[in-house]
Amino acid sequence: MGYTHYLELKKFPKVNYKALQEDVQKALPKGARNELNNNRLVIQFEVNEDFYFDSSNLGYEFCKTNRVPKDLNVCKTLLVLKHYYGSALDVTSDGFSNSQPEDEKYSMGDVIDGNHLDENWAKAIQWYTRKFKSRPVLKVDSVHGEGGCYFRGKLMGAKKA
Repeated sequence: MGYTHYLELKKFPKVNYKALQEDVQKALPKGARNELNNNRLVIQFEVNEDFYFDSSNLGYEFCKTNRVPKDLNVCKTLLVLKHYYGSALDVTSDGFSNSQPEDEKYSMGDVIDGNHLDENWAKAIQWYTRKFKSRPVLKVDSVHGEGGCYFRGKLMGAKKA
């Protein structure tokens, strides 16, 4: 079963686009589009469906990855974008976990334990923590499925590691 990452750019904050482009490049697969022109950053690469982000477009985007190998690149890219855009960018994913933990199910607003993360998100967060010396905070954004067996998480920002 695949899953989907969602992002919504809600406003245009001041961003160091040169630094953002350089950091995003480290997260991308070979052959990805990462173009900066007049403070407009466009990122695009093929996953299961195309991942696409254009810093000049307010609004909602999504990318279904079906857990293909490039999903890790999507997770890293989303973490970098959230780092630079902060509260101006909402990032959610139903891929933080395959399912609810057996011992104690999550409810809306709960902080997600790192031990309950999907493998690609766990790897991406380890990479991000090494690079930025901070650890992303993830909270449950929705609970769904029969008996609340799945959850979607939201990146809330980061705290010092």
